[in-house]
Amino acid sequence: MFGAALAQNRAVNAEDPSERTNLEIVIVNDLNNQSTAAEVATALTKLQVGDQRSVRAVIGHYTSPITCKVLPIYSEVGIVVMSSTSTLTDLRQKCNDSNQIFFRTTSSAEIEAKVWTAYLQNRSNLDSPKIALFYTKGEDYSENLREQFEDQLSRGTVSKFDLSNQNFDAEQALENAESADILAVFPDGGTDSSVAFNRAIEVIKGSNGEKLILGSNPLYGESVIQASGGGQTLHNKLLIAVDWDSDCGASPDFNTYAQEIWLGPANRLVALSYEAVQVLAAPLKSTQTWQALRNRLKNIEVNSDVFSQKRISFEQDGDRNSITNRIIVTPRQTGPGFVPIDGQFCQS
Repeated sequence: MFGAALAQNRAVNAEDPSERTNLEIVIVNDLNNQSTAAEVATALTKLQVGDQRSVRAVIGHYTSPITCKVLPIYSEVGIVVMSSTSTLTDLRQKCNDSNQIFFRTTSSAEIEAKVWTAYLQNRSNLDSPKIALFYTKGEDYSENLREQFEDQLSRGTVSKFDLSNQNFDAEQALENAESADILAVFPDGGTDSSVAFNRAIEVIKGSNGEKLILGSNPLYGESVIQASGGGQTLHNKLLIAVDWDSDCGASPDFNTYAQEIWLGPANRLVALSYEAVQVLAAPLKSTQTWQALRNRLKNIEVNSDVFSQKRISFEQDGDRNSITNRIIVTPRQTGPGFVPIDGQFCQS
């Protein structure tokens, strides 16, 4: 929401009057629940604002299962969906997007898995790592990331632990994983239930900084750091692969702008949701139909405001074009937030 607000402010108050866009944003809450999200999506398809203005695009939803649940609802009526956080691979195809209205500014779970397997191959100093993998069985994103990770892993062995199993016990699981060199903790984003996510935090806290942990994107947050042992314990132990970091290839102008407005540094959620609004603003102004808006986005290529040298464009399946790698970050040893790991190449 913070990123969308930043982009809206720039669109409405552009220095050049000819570039200003009367961009209205309606804020709704799906409670990260699939049933509620379906109700919200249906309501948005019928919403009329003021003098018969209707919703033309949606920024969201947060998790892949939620986006997958509501995508057919939006697709049927031609409301474009621009997601900054849903990373399920082949999302259009898997989620019945008949009118191809889904796009995303984030990279997919395939890229996230690629980063981890490359890290294990090039930087872990382990010839054949033993990996204990914690995931949410049956949940779209977590299952997808696990599958991508195992498919791309060129060496090593994987023992799997289902965070959603009713008999799961973090302490016992860690005992069973005692011989593992690395923990891969890939929970879901708390869709419909936070049980598996909270168990993932128990695993991280229970490891007490003794093992290297590869964490999935839902674990990117200050609340997770504090609940899992703090930066002193997790620095260079908990690693997360993100698309954007303020200290690694980010636009200095955007960093300054975000700091001035919100009185604090931006994070990946702010940056990618900003881009979601940025890439929509001009096409919304210049098109009148959903078909024209979709086709404009299919061929769009604009300079990103949040990266120093990246552009925003999309592949034929709606995936982000220019993000082919991720930045590995770890909790700061002192102070809040995350910082790129030592030796991280910051591609602008």
